[in-house]
Order: sequence, then structure tokens, then C-alpha cells
Amino acid sequence: MKARVRFLIFLGFEALFCGIVYLMIRTNIIAYSQWKETWPIFATFSGISLLVSGLVCSKKISLSFLVPSIMLIGLGLFFMLFSTDVFTMPIGELFRRWWWVLLILALLILAVIYVYKKTGNKKQ
Repeated sequence: MKARVRFLIFLGFEALFCGIVYLMIRTNIIAYSQWKETWPIFATFSGISLLVSGLVCSKKISLSFLVPSIMLIGLGLFFMLFSTDVFTMPIGELFRRWWWVLLILALLILAVIYVYKKTGNKKQ
């Protein structure tokens, strides 16, 4: 039952964000031609919706909602940088040059999550 409530809260916030974006397009706050550049905002909104639904139902921050939320928000913002031409380098070139840094960051994040879960289980 609790999973269903979380899902419905997630869908409600997602619908709210989509409605706000649709309203902004219809009132010409965001031009439809700009929409092709700002599509990653939905990934960011999905991450925010997931985080809010986890907080509303659990009344605390849990890793099962925090990690996917941060990943969605981060990916949305990352792709937004390329989509709006803040970074002029193609994304393939970025990965070819900096793959080792991204791998180290991913491993560090996994290590932090592992240590946090191990220390969190001992306190219970």
C-alpha cells in the first residue's frame, strides 16, 4: 500500500511540473522553438518529484530515494549544459577525454554509499 501511495505522489508532482511547463509554453514564457533545447528539464523534474515523494511518505531521507533522485537531477542538469550550448564540446569528445575522471567519481560515490549503509546498519 505504501509503495502505491509513493507512486501516486510521484505522479502527482510529475503532472504538476509538466503542467507548469505546458502553461509556460502556452503563455509564450518559453517559446516552443526553445523547447528542443530545454528537454532535459523533465529528468530534473522527475528527480525532484522522486525526492519529494520519498520525503512525504517516509518523513526522512532514505538512500533508496536519494540516490536515484540525485542521479536524475544530475543527469538532467548535465544534459541541459550540452543542450543549451553552455559546453560547445560534443558529449562524445568529453567522454573520450575525461572517462577516467567519471569512472573515479562513480567509484567514490559507490564507496560512500557502501560505507554509509554499513555504518547505518550498525546503529540500528
